[in-house]
Amino acid sequence: MKLPRLFSLLPLFLLTAVFPAAPVSFGATRSAPPNILFFFTDDQRNNTLGCAGHPIIKTPHIDRLAAQGVRFENAFVQHSICWVNRTTILTGLTARSFGEKTNPDAATAASLANLFPDRLGEAGDRTGFYGKWHAKMPKDFAPEDHFDEFEKIFR
Repeated sequence: MKLPRLFSLLPLFLLTAVFPAAPVSFGATRSAPPNILFFFTDDQRNNTLGCAGHPIIKTPHIDRLAAQGVRFENAFVQHSICWVNRTTILTGLTARSFGEKTNPDAATAASLANLFPDRLGEAGDRTGFYGKWHAKMPKDFAPEDHFDEFEKIFR
């Protein structure tokens, strides 16, 4: 499944598509499971989006997505380095938990045993990654093995 090139025009580095997703609440039933798209912008302050009220910056594509979906307005990072936050999202662990004392920014092999795309895949969901990978992983780690579709894009 290839995404339209429109997505490459957005200032995004992570796109995870899940098809289908499990019900959000226990006992929930519905006729068709939702599709979930997770957009994560890179190195961007919380107020540098039109949908966040910035008076000058224009981000019409992101604004439209925010209006039609869910935008986290009160999210915080535990470490202000982009690759650390990407690894936190993938593992669910903070840098203190996924790194080593001598190299806290890089993930250990043990910390990569329980990635969220793996859990979604085990539940029967399809996952995809399109964008900037840039995460410090062990040399033998193959991120493409953890997604049904994978296309990393470098700067």
